[in-house]
Amino acid sequence: MRDPKPESLLPLPAAVFHILYSAVRRMLEQGLIEELAESPDPSSTDERRRYYRLTRFGRRTAAAEVDRLNAMVRQAHASGLVPGA
Repeated sequence: MRDPKPESLLPLPAAVFHILYSAVRRMLEQGLIEELAESPDPSSTDERRRYYRLTRFGRRTAAAEVDRLNAMVRQAHASGLVPGA
């Protein structure tokens, strides 16, 4: 799906909506992301909108996950699980 319009996914199922916000809360609690005090977009005027960014710890955690996934792929190749690789 290339650059879908957000409206194309509406209405969001209630479960998806609640999972989205619980995931953000959990990432905040774990120190993976932080809420920005100001909008990174000066033209944004919606005060209800919140903006987040990865913390240094969040970036290190994401990099560690990439390493873990790469190791799994290497193991899949080594074991012959991935044919032709």
